[in-house]
Amino acid sequence: MNRQCFLCILPALILMLPACGSSGNGGSVKDYLPASGEITGWAEDTEKGEVGPEETSDVAVATIWVNGAIDRFVATGGWVALAQEYYKNASDVEISLHIYEMTAAAKADEVYAAMEDYTGVTWTDTAFGGGESNGRFGIVFTYCYADATKGKYFLETTTKPTTAETEGKEFIKAVLLKLP
Repeated sequence: MNRQCFLCILPALILMLPACGSSGNGGSVKDYLPASGEITGWAEDTEKGEVGPEETSDVAVATIWVNGAIDRFVATGGWVALAQEYYKNASDVEISLHIYEMTAAAKADEVYAAMEDYTGVTWTDTAFGGGESNGRFGIVFTYCYADATKGKYFLETTTKPTTAETEGKEFIKAVLLKLP
């Protein structure tokens, strides 16, 4: 193929490439992060992270975002992307949200099983009511942890303080309802 022909088809080839963190619906995983104010009472915590939703499919960047805890996701061979955001409500309850996109529901379930021993949390299985296939909640020191799977997504939240258990559970339910 000569250079001129290649340059003619290059735009078409670029359009065929998947978007970063393709969610399979033509968008990206960060589209599932609630916008500031979308969940009643919760706004983006602009003192943490970047302003607006963040997404990456780069292992090095993801490693920094989750303090090195990306290994279990990558080890499945099914990790696609990670989106994150930080939120705060009027009562100064803080929530960090991570949504991991995997290639298939089985890969999300594999991560869910592998994360059972994460940070020494004693988990309580729970149903958040957001259509999740798996859900659990636990408290360690000053944090409430919750994680769940829905389809090919693994979702985790960290809520501070531990007295905000109800708020954390309602928040994760609202996020789960956004996921396909």
